[in-house]
Amino acid sequence: MTPNRDEKTSGAGSPRRRARTIALSAAAGLLLIAAGAALGWAGAKVFVPTPAVEDASYTLVTVEEGSVSGHVAVNTRAQWAEHPAARNLMAGTVTSVSASAGQEITAGTVMYAVDLQSVVVMKGKTPAFRTMQSGDRGADVAQLQTFLIESGYLDGEADGAWAWSTTAAVLEWQSAAKLPVDGVADIGEVLFVADLPARVAVDTSTISPGAVVAGGEGGLVRLDTAPTFTIPVSDTQAATLPDDARVELTAPDGEIWNARISSRTTLEDSQVDLVLAGEEDAPICGDGCAQIPTGEGLLLVSRVITVEQTDGLVVPSSAVLTLPDGQTVLVDAEGTQHPVTVLSGARGLTAIDGVEPGLQVRAPAEIP
Repeated sequence: MTPNRDEKTSGAGSPRRRARTIALSAAAGLLLIAAGAALGWAGAKVFVPTPAVEDASYTLVTVEEGSVSGHVAVNTRAQWAEHPAARNLMAGTVTSVSASAGQEITAGTVMYAVDLQSVVVMKGKTPAFRTMQSGDRGADVAQLQTFLIESGYLDGEADGAWAWSTTAAVLEWQSAAKLPVDGVADIGEVLFVADLPARVAVDTSTISPGAVVAGGEGGLVRLDTAPTFTIPVSDTQAATLPDDARVELTAPDGEIWNARISSRTTLEDSQVDLVLAGEEDAPICGDGCAQIPTGEGLLLVSRVITVEQTDGLVVPSSAVLTLPDGQTVLVDAEGTQHPVTVLSGARGLTAIDGVEPGLQVRAPAEIP
């Protein structure tokens, strides 16, 4: 019996069925090969050893010659303490001020002028209070006579009695000093100050060129031997500044004045005044104190030296390692420790001794 058409095309052992099976088997094989290749690629990517990464926990720095110092920039207030010395007795307009603030004054110095009339300072504890002239007697006349004797214009003693010899001496003094020559000491022409020589200044609150004066207002003030110098800071900043620290002040003429912190005065609102003193308690301004004006004084650019300058070998502070036993060392690239002596440190740098310049060490220092 002859098979029908369907049996010829769909039977398990038919040629067409066998061909399909072979094709499916080939496709599966290709898929397995591709999958294996993919796995092999992934494995290669995952399991190939990662290249070693260089340790970046430190850098190498070189021990070099340099210097280490530390300071804090501040402003220093320079101001004269003023004490009333003599009242102006002239009336009119102040036409000039001759004496510089802070200069040392001697007897006979012209301090200022009112309506072009000079005002001269002399030594005496009795204040000037009247016009002195021939026939007058008193302590004020004796003080004038003392000045005339010490200046070489009058012979004899200061007896307080104005005689012809005193008039002659006054005329000679007035001529030499380019004052009005009249043989009379007009009221206000002479002002007596208790101690001379001394630092005496014009009271700038009342006496200045162009000011109108009526007589009786402040004329002269006595200054202390030197201005006061203080650094105003907050209490927080004051805590960071060493006691007895050295201070460098820049004077108005550019000179550097040296001082030190001598004491601290606590004020209100968490403010502190650091009081300065000169070296060996000498005036901070030396011979330049006249540069400081009277009145409100002056602010000077200054710096507090927190670490004195040290010259020598320098490394970043992070390169210095302190061991548990207190020894300080540097650590080179191979991990070898090099003992050093720390001399000073400031602003992230440390001055050391004990190694040679050019040595490369780890920063930050670490023991491998």
